[in-house]
Amino acid sequence: MTPRFKRSYHPLVSYCYFHNLLSDAQLNQIPKSTLQYWDELQTSHLFGYDWFNKHEKEQLQFLATQQHRFTRVCLKAVLKLLHCFQLILNQCTDFKKGLLKHAASIVEVISFIKPHIALPKLCAIFSISTQQFYNWKNKQQCLASPFRWCFKRYPSQLTPKVSHSIQQALENKLYPFLPKVSVYYQLMNTGAIACSLSTFYKYAAYFLADKLETSKLKPIAKAALKATRCFEYLHIDTTLVQTLNHGIQRLVVIKDNFSKAILHFDIVDGSQSQFVAKVIKDTFIKYNLMNYTEPIQLVSDKGNENKGEVLTWIESLKGLVIKKTVGENGFLFSNNAIESVFNTFKNQFVPTLFYTKEELHKCFMEFIYYYNHIRYPGDLYGLHPIDVLNGEPINKTKFKQAILMDKQLRYQTNSALSVCKTCTL
Repeated sequence: MTPRFKRSYHPLVSYCYFHNLLSDAQLNQIPKSTLQYWDELQTSHLFGYDWFNKHEKEQLQFLATQQHRFTRVCLKAVLKLLHCFQLILNQCTDFKKGLLKHAASIVEVISFIKPHIALPKLCAIFSISTQQFYNWKNKQQCLASPFRWCFKRYPSQLTPKVSHSIQQALENKLYPFLPKVSVYYQLMNTGAIACSLSTFYKYAAYFLADKLETSKLKPIAKAALKATRCFEYLHIDTTLVQTLNHGIQRLVVIKDNFSKAILHFDIVDGSQSQFVAKVIKDTFIKYNLMNYTEPIQLVSDKGNENKGEVLTWIESLKGLVIKKTVGENGFLFSNNAIESVFNTFKNQFVPTLFYTKEELHKCFMEFIYYYNHIRYPGDLYGLHPIDVLNGEPINKTKFKQAILMDKQLRYQTNSALSVCKTCTL
């Protein structure tokens, strides 16, 4: 007969039994008498129970976690993957911009995990410093600002009223293709805003972010003329426009380089130089240039329509007009001042198709009004081409004083602004 000895159990065995942490195989190794004895025990009456009662919940969670080996493996795998993705993202050119864009989400995640994992380790996962975390956390997201900047912390930004004026002007342009610089000078002239052009572009880029097409590479610009007075350089060129009833029409246009204004145009019947010469003569009569004291330089391309009678008429003026042909006699400047007119007219202004010559004439008359009286070329600093043509001087510092005064006023306005609960505290 085999002798039997009383078995001594590890203290944690009974602890695990009381909390149902033992497996069936382990329970089968314990005598039923011992299990019955343990079942009859009232653990709450045992000496020292109150010592460990407050730690019981944590210990149970720890033991339960230890039993789930798959959970531990998954956590290790996630950390490995996160570290790998971190190394890859750090090499991206827009990594920092991406972090800044999702700063609110990063702060929310770190704040949630911070009680369980040290803050420096969490910040290292996102490749940011603890100082950066607290900067983002303390930054107020103001919904009244387009860039979500708190007006009290950033009082130099444009006021909500001004930014709303910019948004409304961009959305309700008189012509959908009106350049942003024209919208800017229109607002400046009316007193709706008073800021620099670069600041306006920043706000315009935000309001039009979802409407802008992917930028394309622009061709290298050719050398352009820069006049110092009106009627110093007159650009002339011809373009072809298709009409449904009257076929192809030839549109001849003359533009002043300094004022950017379209001086005259006509729809001619042929490509001979006599028709172009007539347009030039009519322009000189319209603006009384025959009595002009300063020399006038006529710029055109190498087309045959710009020779013949055109040269004959110029010679008869005895030096008043000097003919300049692009690409000849060392004249290396381009004629893009007039080519840009045709580009704007054909690609932005005209309807799908003209039916008659009269319809084309009427449309170009409307285009001249738009080009001379509505749009604001950037080089004219807030003046219309017709204003410069009529003698108004170009002033680069026209809005300088208004911008400085508005900067001081909006600093005071934004500092006292209360547009959210945080500001009213």
